[in-house]
Amino acid sequence: LGKHIASTQLSLFDVAEDDDTGYAYPFDCEGSNGEAVPLIQHGVLTSALHNMSTGESTGNAGRTLGLVKGNAISVTPKNFLFDCGAFSTKELLAKLDDGLYIFDVFDEFHGINVASGQFSFPCKAVRIVNGEKTELLEGLTINGHISDLLQAVQAVGDHRCYMPLLMHQCWQVGAPAILVSEVQVTGNE
Repeated sequence: LGKHIASTQLSLFDVAEDDDTGYAYPFDCEGSNGEAVPLIQHGVLTSALHNMSTGESTGNAGRTLGLVKGNAISVTPKNFLFDCGAFSTKELLAKLDDGLYIFDVFDEFHGINVASGQFSFPCKAVRIVNGEKTELLEGLTINGHISDLLQAVQAVGDHRCYMPLLMHQCWQVGAPAILVSEVQVTGNE
C-alpha cells in the first residue's frame, strides 16, 4: 500500500452500486455493508478488498461457485470501475497518430497468470494511420505484464464500457478506453 503501481492517469474503485448499469450489492454474503473502496488513486495503491477473515470487512465477501474452492467464501469484487478521463475516443486516436486501436479481446479468464502478472489475449484491432482508422486486423495477440501495461497509460477516455463477468454472474468491470505508450502485439502482419 502507498506505492505507485500504475500511471498517475489511472484510478480504480470497487463500489457497492453502479447507477449506470444497476449492479447493486448493498451487503455481502457475510452481512457486511457494501462500501466504495478506492483501490488505486492516481496510480497509487491505496486500499485492498476484505471479508471478515482477511481484515476489517469492506463488504467484499462472496462465493465463487465450482471454480477453485467449491462454494467457500472468498474476497470478491462487486463493481470494479476505472475512473474516466477527459478524452473522447476520437481525441485518443488523434493522440495515438500511428498504431493499433485494440477493440476486442478474448478469453480474459484464461489469458492472465494471476501469480506472475503475465497476460496473453487474442484480440482484434484497427490499424491507425495519422489518427485515422485504416484497416481491420485479426489473428493478433496482445502480450505483456499487467504492471507494465498499467504504467504505460498516457491518457484515459471520457466514458466507460462495461463487461459483466458472466461466468460468475455476480460482478462487473467498467473501464474507459486508454492510450498506452507501448504494448507487445504479435500476429501475422
